[in-house]
Formats: sequence, C-alpha cells, structure tokens
Amino acid sequence: MIYDSFAMNFDVDTDGCMTYGFIDKPSQIWDGTLPKLFQYAMNTSLIVVRTLEANLHLEEYLSGQLPLTWDVVFKNVFSLFKVLYPVMDAVIPFTEANWSNPFILNKMLVLIDVSNWNQPLYMPVTRDLSVQQQQLLQRWANQILHPTQNV
Repeated sequence: MIYDSFAMNFDVDTDGCMTYGFIDKPSQIWDGTLPKLFQYAMNTSLIVVRTLEANLHLEEYLSGQLPLTWDVVFKNVFSLFKVLYPVMDAVIPFTEANWSNPFILNKMLVLIDVSNWNQPLYMPVTRDLSVQQQQLLQRWANQILHPTQNV
C-alpha cells in the first residue's frame, strides 16, 4: 500500500521525464513490441517522474563568489516559469521591481519552503523547482530582505 509520506527511492541517472511501470507478476513484463504496448499500459501501474537537473553552474552565486542579480534569477528560474506558467506572469509580472518587493519575497519564501511541499499553494504547483533553484530564490529574497546579514 502506498500512502502519504511513503518514500520510494530508485536511482535515476538522466534528467528529464521518465515513465516507470510497476508490475505484479513476471508475465506482465512488456516485450518491447508495439502490439503489446496497449496491453502493458492497461495492466500496469504507471508513474511519470520528472527529474530535475542539478544546476551546478549556480554554485558560484549560491556560495557568494559571484553577485546574485535579477538577471541571474530571471534567467535561471523565472524565464522558465514565464513559459510554463504564464498565469504567474499575469498575476505578478516577472520584473525586478515586483520580485524585489518585500511582501512578495516574504510570501515566496513561505511558498517555496520544503515544509509546504504537500500544500496546494507550494510554488510552483507542479514541483518543478530544483534544490539549486530554490536556494537561488531564497538567497535572492534574503539579500534584499536582510541586506546587512551575510546570506
């Protein structure tokens, strides 16, 4: 039985969208032919998982080696959101002025907090925010909200 907070760990060596099939008995294994694909899909529990890449190029910004600017945040997070979630851009346009506003930044910090993962308002609702992107947004918000502290 799978239920809330149940973790299933499996190695993934490729980022992207992967479909996994879980079978009950060896006779359900798909033989790879097109005629058997429908039968396999109808008799298998399928799970589609999106694996996000590790944005290693962001480490210089996260560690403070390079200054974190709006252009970096927009290029690495919000430009993708603008395409995938245009309603976000309609509600709060992706501009530096909007996303430097203390009210918006405080709200964003709450919405991207991992403790809110199971909440319907988690940002983004599709969970397409890698750990590095989350850290980038947190660092961006904190450098504006707490400019005298070492973020």
